[in-house]
Amino acid sequence: KMTSDEWLQNYFPGELFSGKFEHLKETIRKLDLKNQQSKIIIIAGTNGKGETSRRIYSSLLEDGKSAALWTSPHLFTVNERFNLNGIELDDSILIEEFERISDDLKQFSFKYSYFEFLFLCFLSLVKKKGLDYLVLEVGLGGRLDAANCLDGDLFVLTSISRDHQRFLGNTYRKILNEKLGVLREDKVFFSCLELNYLRRITSTKAT
Repeated sequence: KMTSDEWLQNYFPGELFSGKFEHLKETIRKLDLKNQQSKIIIIAGTNGKGETSRRIYSSLLEDGKSAALWTSPHLFTVNERFNLNGIELDDSILIEEFERISDDLKQFSFKYSYFEFLFLCFLSLVKKKGLDYLVLEVGLGGRLDAANCLDGDLFVLTSISRDHQRFLGNTYRKILNEKLGVLREDKVFFSCLELNYLRRITSTKAT
């Protein structure tokens, strides 16, 4: 029996990253994958974003809310990235969705990355559920991440240190600006940055 990871290996043997995602926005729009009724919480940061995402998600479920958690990367299997109402989706459900989305994407001339494809599948799965909340852990930076295709209602920034400098820059200021790329005007923003000058920068970005 094929696993979700084996299926993906056949179609996405390697990751590809362009730093552009207008094609992803167009795909989400044309496939009508935006869930208008779900509140979106986006968590970015160099360290701590995975743990923070899981704690927020657990708190929502304990409070009786319906929610889905998107994390990146996974540790053991891709199933970890698809958690709906406290349940990690099994291979049969994921492979069925992978095949359906693959067929839908044939109408486009775009080339999708492994990460983008999984994100599209996640959006499709959660839209069917009509959930109260989506908790999204940013995979890379913020501005360049697939999560930036959506408008978050709440943004959490956990920490800043040097990571993915090829894409995000080699100074804390540049990295911070990239991570703040998912922030939307007039939305709630929390951060716990230690450096005062980074706090000052965030205070000019938040409203």
